[in-house]
Amino acid sequence: YGGANGWPLPSGTASQMDPQSVQAHGQAVQDLPRLMPSDMARLFASINDPSSSPANSGYVTAWKWMEVLLEHQQRIAQSFGAAAGRMNPVDQAIATIRHLTRQVHNRMDQQVQSALTVGQNDVLGDTFLNPIANRCEAYARLQLGAAQATPWPTLYFCLRSGHGSDAALEVWQTTKQQAGISDTVADAITRLLGSMTAWEEATSIPELSVSDRHIVGDFLQSVQSNRGNDGNNSFSIHKEGVLALLSGAGDLPVSSNVHGFITIEDYLFGQLNKALLQREPDEHLTELGKSIQIYGPSYFGDAESGGWSYSLPLLMTQQYSKALTHLVEFGGDLGLLQATHLGLLLANSKIELEDLGESDVGFDGDLAASLLVAYAHRLIASAGQVAALEYLSRIPLSDTMRKEVASLIAKTGDLEKLAGRVDENGNRQGDHLLKAKFSDGEISQILSEAAEILLRENDNQKVMTAAMCYMLAGKYDGVLWVLNDMLSPPDRQSETRSKWIEQTKGFRSCYLDNRTQVYTSLERERKLRVVETNKHLMDMNLFFQHLHTQRYSDAWVVAQKTQLLPMDQRELAAKQDNFRNLEDAIKRCFSSFLVAVMRCLYFQHAETKAMGRARDIVTAQHLKELQAHARVLLSFAGMLGLASDQGDTMSQLEAKMI
Repeated sequence: YGGANGWPLPSGTASQMDPQSVQAHGQAVQDLPRLMPSDMARLFASINDPSSSPANSGYVTAWKWMEVLLEHQQRIAQSFGAAAGRMNPVDQAIATIRHLTRQVHNRMDQQVQSALTVGQNDVLGDTFLNPIANRCEAYARLQLGAAQATPWPTLYFCLRSGHGSDAALEVWQTTKQQAGISDTVADAITRLLGSMTAWEEATSIPELSVSDRHIVGDFLQSVQSNRGNDGNNSFSIHKEGVLALLSGAGDLPVSSNVHGFITIEDYLFGQLNKALLQREPDEHLTELGKSIQIYGPSYFGDAESGGWSYSLPLLMTQQYSKALTHLVEFGGDLGLLQATHLGLLLANSKIELEDLGESDVGFDGDLAASLLVAYAHRLIASAGQVAALEYLSRIPLSDTMRKEVASLIAKTGDLEKLAGRVDENGNRQGDHLLKAKFSDGEISQILSEAAEILLRENDNQKVMTAAMCYMLAGKYDGVLWVLNDMLSPPDRQSETRSKWIEQTKGFRSCYLDNRTQVYTSLERERKLRVVETNKHLMDMNLFFQHLHTQRYSDAWVVAQKTQLLPMDQRELAAKQDNFRNLEDAIKRCFSSFLVAVMRCLYFQHAETKAMGRARDIVTAQHLKELQAHARVLLSFAGMLGLASDQGDTMSQLEAKMI
């Protein structure tokens, strides 16, 4: 058993994402909120052509399996209440058995119908009242190529197609005399078949008599020990198959040429059936999953399947993390597309993307989020930010989702399309993409995180975008933080600084010079200090502009206008207290400002003296005022504890003003 033979995978490989497939999947994802999960699985299967490539063949099979899995989840929720919709390992194993039996049932119907279509009317008889029993008998005849001498093949295909208490029971009651076994074993089989529920209808493990299972299990051992001595040797494998499925005492037989015992699906069906009949089914299911991992991808002939020959058995044994990560690692871009959509629907359906028996899922802690992020990043280049946002907005972890959407905004920088524009009142306006996905509060938080990401880039244009992100977020203090940072330190003049000064003037003119909504919002949030800091930095920048152009009188007027400096001895204590309450943006540059103001006073004093009008009463008074301001400024610097070199510079300048 095993190998790639179990999956209907045509030859050839494909690892690249087809643009039409990407678009079709994106449109399907938009239906997630309105469709039932099983309908979503059916939709995803329908948009993929299984004959187009090995990878798509396995992918469609996976969706058909998931359709059954999610149907079973809905049935559990309907039977036991909404709280029961979260499936345990046994529930998931039952669903997988349903899928595996449904596969055989459909294949059986197709082959019998094909035989009837070409005129093989004698294939389908009326031995039994149950039509499924007759179909199973016809399928057995087609597979074995001869009329049956025993009931075992028909009985086996009844069980393999999931029909125990209905079709299989009638087959057995009608033909058990031909089985050539003791009444004790025959009666035990009758009771077991009568207790079985068709897997298509089952919501729990069938309650089979332990004593009857032991009787059948003992008989199975006897049959196995006499293998080869059976007069009906050609049907011995079907007998062993029936006894194994009813007793749970042994593995399903394997064969390289007898249908029903060849493929990995047959093997999984037998192993899952056996596990569910044990006293501790969870432990046996865990061991089955581990055994698939031990075999590894090479055992399943995975080279031609785009990863699916190995991933399908992993999915069906609840090794979800390993199955999906294998697709990504082995299947390239196409594997990422397939793993992402499978993982998205599983996670959306509250099915943990973990390996059964393992607590550490790996892949950065949350597989669904990691898949969505990786796929969205791939989409940015190939399908655009709209497509990427569709997936990022579906990340199940809210913190991760916000971070990744914020990263998308920071990376693309198309704010108007993603987040709208700002109107004259400072409000976010427009039919933007975020509006369709998130609440106003969430949008503000996302935009603020985008601003923080952009600010870490240390790029002038990205800083400008960060300020706009804060504006769109309604985080007006954030806008001012950015502006203040770009205005500091004020003694560094450049073309870039001039642009930020103009930006700040425009912002203040639009939103701060009057009691606009922006101003009242900052006032309501008690964040007017940042407004005051912005004004101080603008004044200090203007001061240094005048100083650098030797317009000392204008510079001194601006320095006075800041109201940060004491004008006489009486104001020293008050200005010292005021300094303590200033924001760090001002404190960091204040010592340089003080030294520069002292230089401004010194140069004014020197210019006035150089004009030769020192004896003029007005001029003399002006010189005395400048000297007085210098002394007060020096005292103020001492009270603030300036660095010794800066204090020395100020002392030297003040001493020269005589």
